This record gives sequence, C-alpha cells and structure tokens, in this order.
Amino acid sequence: MVAGSLRFESRRVLHVSTETNHWDKALATVAQWEAWEALTNPSPTPAPQDHMTITEAAQRWIELKGPHGENIGSAALGKYVVLLYQRIIPWCEEHDIQFVAAFDNATTVTDCFLSFKNLNPNRNRKGQSPAPAPAVPLADAMRRAELERFRGFLRFCIGQGWLKNNHAMKIQLGRATPSAKYGLTPEEEAQVWDAIELVSNRGQLDQYNSRELRALCLVMRYAGLRISDAVALDHTQLVRREHGDGYAIKIMSQQKTQEWVRVPITREVFDALHGLNFKGERDGKRYWFYTGNGERDTAVNNWRNRMARLFRLAQQDRPFAHPASTHTWRHTFSISMLNSGVDVKMVSRWLGHASIRVTEAHYGHANRATHVASEQAYDAALNSERSEDHRDTGTVAAKIIRFRRTRAKTN
Repeated sequence: MVAGSLRFESRRVLHVSTETNHWDKALATVAQWEAWEALTNPSPTPAPQDHMTITEAAQRWIELKGPHGENIGSAALGKYVVLLYQRIIPWCEEHDIQFVAAFDNATTVTDCFLSFKNLNPNRNRKGQSPAPAPAVPLADAMRRAELERFRGFLRFCIGQGWLKNNHAMKIQLGRATPSAKYGLTPEEEAQVWDAIELVSNRGQLDQYNSRELRALCLVMRYAGLRISDAVALDHTQLVRREHGDGYAIKIMSQQKTQEWVRVPITREVFDALHGLNFKGERDGKRYWFYTGNGERDTAVNNWRNRMARLFRLAQQDRPFAHPASTHTWRHTFSISMLNSGVDVKMVSRWLGHASIRVTEAHYGHANRATHVASEQAYDAALNSERSEDHRDTGTVAAKIIRFRRTRAKTN
C-alpha cells in the first residue's frame, strides 16, 4: 500500500494497492509512480505514452489475452510468455532498454528479433543431458512463428498508443520451405496395436487402462485430432452425422488454432469411446480422458508420455521408417484419407487448417491417389483427342493443311 496523489484523483489518497503480492513488483510500481510524479505532485498529469515500460506492456498484454481477457488458450499463451519474458525483456535489460518507445527504431526491432535463440535444444531428446545446453539458432518454422508473435505484440503496443510504427513488419525471412510429414504404414500401425495388447498381457496395464489407451489412439488415428483436443474430448462433442447414420466429432474451437472442425468417425471409434467410463465431469461436460480437475495441460502431457512409451515399445523389434510422436496419428489420418481419394479440401477442413495450402504443403508429397488419378485423366484426355483426330481427319497435321487450303481458295 502507498500514499500520495494519483493521476486523475483530485484529493490525496492515503492507501492505494499496487495490486501485487510480490514485494519487488510493488517496489517497481511505486518507482514508476514516483517517476510520473504521481505520489508527490498535487496536480499530477497522465504519464506520457513513451514512458510505458517493456515489462508493464508485457504484463498488460498477458492480462488482455489470458484467462481474464480473450483467453486464447494456455498453450498459445505460454508461447507468448516465452517470447515476452524469456526473449524480449532479457534482451532489453541486456541493452539497457526500458521503454516501449525504443521499438520505434527499426534497427532496435531487428536486433531484438535476431537475438531469438532456441533456449532448450535438448528438450524431448532421449539420452540428452537435462542440464541447460547452449542456445542455438531457431529452426525456420519457429523463427517464423516467433516473428508473427513479435509483430502481434508490437501491433498491440501501437493500438495502445505506445508506438507509432511496427518495424517488425519490415523483417522478411524469404519463402518458407514446408517440411514433409509422414504417418505410419499399415505394418507400423499393426505394431502399435500389438504393443497395446502386449503391455496389457504383461500386466503393465490392466484391461481397462489398455482399452483407454487404445480408444485414445483410435480417436487420433481416425479423426485426425491433435492430442490436446483428443484428451479434452467430452460427450457433447460426439454428435450425429448430418447425413446418414453414424456419428461425428464436432469441436467448436481447437486448442491450438481456435478453428472449428467436424469430422466423421467410424463405428470402431464410437464403440471404443462408449466402452469407457467417464473419467471426470466439469461444467456439465463429461470427459473420457480427463478428470476435469487441475490443469488440462497436465493431463495432455501425461497422455503424451504414455503414447511415447507405447511407440518405443512398438519399435523394439522393428523401428519405424520415420520418427513417431503423438502427431504421427494425425499425419497417418491425413495421408490415408488423401490416398483413398478424399478431396484435399475436405481433408483440410477435417484437420481444421486455416488454409488448404497448409494441407497441400504438408501432405502433397504423399497424395498418391491424386497423382494417379491425374495421370490417368491425362492419358484419357490424350487418347480421346487422338481418336477424334483420326476419326475426322486422320491426323492433326492433315486437318491444318486442309484448313490452310480452304482459306487460300476463299481468298
């Protein structure tokens, strides 16, 4: 609590909360108020916009986007926390930059962005030391993602009147080279299903836990859901198909992209879900793979670890052709649908991609059915054209010669 005159207050205020339980943050707030003469000036004026600190701007952004604001999702919010508190703010402290207004300089913005590094290169790498490793340059995809988040933060600062220009928009990374995605082959899928039975028979999982693991794998394999959406699946998201018999999974807002999806599921997936007891309930929603208590990310990470152990067991005798993770189920679903002749636009919609270009970039290399159908259509078109030419005129060349002779006679 502090005493003094605050901005926009006509009288002296004796006790004002700094709105924090952290002593250092409270002292920083008091220091900021004193810098604005908010506690000493009997007629204080609003602080100049160029006196907004980087730390305070970051805090306001998090408050706006977090649980009490737009609620963009814990995973996406966590990435902004890393950007702001592990990249931008430490760089600003190192270069003695305190105020947001410093980013009205293009060189400052560019230098800040170029400082972004992979802060934990050993993360999720088997056999690597858990000790912090030297920072390395970001991968191409992560650099692009961080640049977009950096631009978003600066747009927010402009909207608040703290900045005049978004110089991050001038940073160009060149054309991205999408990485090809690979799923499981039918033989590799069989190895996974056999591994589930194996852990059950060994007593590492009881029959119910084995069915639970198998059901989650089926949901991800035949609906193409990310694990964050599959773990949070509740009974209200299982709906009747719009046409014909059967069911579909409908998610109004995916955890990662906030895009909506509605994808049909097989009878096997439906039966696997209804063979389970609900694990928990919250806000009238009953969950199959989540208790509803605690953080959802914790449940997702637990399931991700179980899936990783399952994939390792499945590869004991014969390794997969490509590295496998929980996302491999999503790739398997996508490639199998495309190779079965499903329109790429519909597959993109089922995946919840914001653009069909994302789907084509990731899975175009594996779209064998489209390639085969296109080549067959090419052959059929040429054969039809040749048949018409032979039936009418014998050859295309003969047709051209007769056309020229007819026009010469006319002239």
